[in-house]
Amino acid sequence: MTVRADHPLNTAHDIADPYEPAADEIIEACGGDAREAVKALLGANEYLEGRVRVLEASVSWGYVRASVQASQRKRQS
Repeated sequence: MTVRADHPLNTAHDIADPYEPAADEIIEACGGDAREAVKALLGANEYLEGRVRVLEASVSWGYVRASVQASQRKRQS
């Protein structure tokens, strides 16, 4: 799909994509192979999801409950 330069959906001139430099760096680190870069990112994501699970398991429910309640009270005031 091609979007005219003056079309409202064309945001390229309004906002620079903050992911472009990082994407270029990752692809370059993977020897220019975009497929390998995607696989590397999937692996990194899997690792981070595992870390989140470990951290969630290590936080007591009482602490989480109190934190959530405090957060809800702040939003209501």
